[in-house]
Amino acid sequence: MATYVYYPLDKANNEIRLVDIFPSANFEAPIELSITRVPFVVPPEHLLADCRQPLSEIAPTLPPGWHVEKTLDDRYIYSTWVGDYLRTSWNHPAGLNFGEPPRIPPAEFSPQFEALSWTWGEQAGTEAAWVLDREGNRSACRVRQNLAEAIRYLRQPCQPRRMWIDSICIDQENKEEQGHQVLRMKDIYRLAGRVVIWLGPAGPDTHLALEGLCSLGERVEISQSFSILPQPLYAGDYPWQQLTCGLTFSEATWRALNDLLVRPWFGRVWTIQESLLANRDSAFQCGSFTLPSGSFEKGYAALARPSTNSSSGTLKIPVMMRAMRRIGLRNMPISSILLCAMDMACSDPRDKVYGVLGLMPRDMMGGMAPDYSLTVSEVFVRTTLQHGTAGCRLGLLDHCDLGSKLLDGPSWSPNYTIHQSWVSRSTEGPLASGCFPSHWTSHVADGILEVEGVRHGTVADDVSPILDSKQSMVAFFRRAYQGQVEGITKGAHARDYAYAYHAGDLEDFFPGHGYPTLALATGNMLYMISSNIIPGGLRAGSLMASDPIGPVRFLYTDGGLAGIASCSAQRGDLVVVIPGCRLPKIVRPLSPSPTSHTAYQLVGSCDILGLSNAEALLGPLPEGYTAKYVRDCTRRRQTWFTNDETGARLGPLEDPRLDPLPAEWYTRELSGEGEETNEGFPLFEFVHRETGEATRMDPRCTREALIARGVRLETFELR
Repeated sequence: MATYVYYPLDKANNEIRLVDIFPSANFEAPIELSITRVPFVVPPEHLLADCRQPLSEIAPTLPPGWHVEKTLDDRYIYSTWVGDYLRTSWNHPAGLNFGEPPRIPPAEFSPQFEALSWTWGEQAGTEAAWVLDREGNRSACRVRQNLAEAIRYLRQPCQPRRMWIDSICIDQENKEEQGHQVLRMKDIYRLAGRVVIWLGPAGPDTHLALEGLCSLGERVEISQSFSILPQPLYAGDYPWQQLTCGLTFSEATWRALNDLLVRPWFGRVWTIQESLLANRDSAFQCGSFTLPSGSFEKGYAALARPSTNSSSGTLKIPVMMRAMRRIGLRNMPISSILLCAMDMACSDPRDKVYGVLGLMPRDMMGGMAPDYSLTVSEVFVRTTLQHGTAGCRLGLLDHCDLGSKLLDGPSWSPNYTIHQSWVSRSTEGPLASGCFPSHWTSHVADGILEVEGVRHGTVADDVSPILDSKQSMVAFFRRAYQGQVEGITKGAHARDYAYAYHAGDLEDFFPGHGYPTLALATGNMLYMISSNIIPGGLRAGSLMASDPIGPVRFLYTDGGLAGIASCSAQRGDLVVVIPGCRLPKIVRPLSPSPTSHTAYQLVGSCDILGLSNAEALLGPLPEGYTAKYVRDCTRRRQTWFTNDETGARLGPLEDPRLDPLPAEWYTRELSGEGEETNEGFPLFEFVHRETGEATRMDPRCTREALIARGVRLETFELR
């Protein structure tokens, strides 16, 4: 029998291929299908955009005590406390109507099809799918056995089913076509009538897991700020709306949930964008069982809350963390998504980037066409620079760690093929460089990145050994407190220890999260290191004392500041603040340098109390002010400057160390949705009143402004 031959797609006609799966009532019958080339023209963006008022404009219209949030499927939900329970409603309490989210794809969009999200996995044999052309001629297209199994479950008994399936609809032997079609996957999954997420064949108790997820998902709504709210129909059901009671699932159901949520689909890179781009009509399918994706995700997110676990059963910690990470990616910046991809599996390490291209802002995506002729390190270098160019900030330097550097790559390019240390994985919170952009020059052929920064000082002698758990951290602090660590004064640094132990997750900086204050954490730390007891009830954020945090090192700088850092840090390294990076950097001089600048390796990042709020660039905050990091209703974490005496708050653009915004400029808040990813920086644009020029860069935070303030910028040649 002849092998199916792919005919080239007509790029000028915007063609894609679609598969029509022919029906059969016999599950074991051979697979028959047709492959058709069709035009696929993306509608103008204004027809797909959400033109409703943003949350920031709806909130002022609410009566006192009411709040508005946006759910995972983009609906507005209103809530208020009535006595001891939270009341929610889909309707504005004052009767105003702000509309429903746009229908994607639009009803009139053509072609109409479903898209399949599945896992390729390891090659384990193939099967022939028979392709019929218009004349009835048959040819064989080899498909993986796990895909053949999925198609048998997906095909209908009486009607053909039109789908987009990547391994069939893309000529896998044509690398040019493969790269071009990968770029189109964002629109394919977004404009599919629905995405079918195939988890594999059902197990004996799969129905128990899906029924449990459905039951929980029907009772809750998940906001895009990751709040769990009662579904309006269940708003009076107190246990569900608070989720503080243990679930009454049977042991078999808990076992089935754990088995379901560790299936390969949840651990693959490509499935991240496929599920996040899917519309609200999409569904998960396991064998013959299906569950709407909304119910699945809501139940999934609710299960990730520790309070929903009970003595009768529980989710395993890795399952819980995976659930929180995947659901929490909606509306997150691409840097967070790349970190998630780091822990996901793929057959080609370049797909750690290419597999999430569809989630990148278009101004970054435009320069990232997949090119499988590039090496892995070349792809990661290209990603680092393209991300920096699109956002004017070298934010991906926060992901670098010398201990995991690719052998053929520079130290300033992340390695997304392996798990990184705790410090490198931090994506939110303090901004060591404020709102200042990066200034750099790259010489890619030589592996050089010349970047400007401010030198704080050097790493002092008293660097801890590698600390890979809270328990090992407390043990080290106890020895230091007792004077058993050379270079650390006995008992003098309990506050520094407490900050490091909690990794900065403290009420002083992150209000409303249940964290202890720095004063309380310091008292607890003194108790732990002086009594030789680690109380089981003391927590660091949500982590118990024995939970892993690293590996990291605890260190002091020669300027007397302390914090935690990459485990690759060592005595004599420099601590540098690079504008445009969220975390201070540790660099190591290389000698001799082949250029006029001293060459350095980027060792990694650090979290140091006293450098976390742009002190190296703007100086300390005025006395009485504290920087606090608060999520707004669109899940953006913004910096607010609070006067501790009066309680007055200054907004993200009102840093008391900066002059007022010049009169010729005004600010316009961005929605924080769609293409606008703030990477932790304020989501505003600045508009010039006369010229109309709009920029994301604060005109007060330029390189020239830094120099005018007397800040000494140095050029660091990173290799």
